[in-house]
Amino acid sequence: MSQAATAAQGIALRRGVAGRRNGESGAVGTGGLQGLAWTEADLATRPKGDRAKVQLGRKLRMETTMTLNWIAAHLRMGAGANLSNLLLAQRREQE
Repeated sequence: MSQAATAAQGIALRRGVAGRRNGESGAVGTGGLQGLAWTEADLATRPKGDRAKVQLGRKLRMETTMTLNWIAAHLRMGAGANLSNLLLAQRREQE
């Protein structure tokens, strides 16, 4: 099985677990790759700091117990520290 397929299964599993805990049908809220109409290949081709990736990372971080390193790796965003900086920048923009 390819690394991208494994990542997709991992994200889907985490979404399902988080969704059931929150009383949802399986997706993390209305987001996720399905909400964006993206494939795993799109994650690899989009920039690490893509606004939609950052928003999805934020949503995963808030609604699951996944670490920043795990989220960054599975969303193809580089290191967890990069995701942390992107989340901080997004928070500052919203203030």
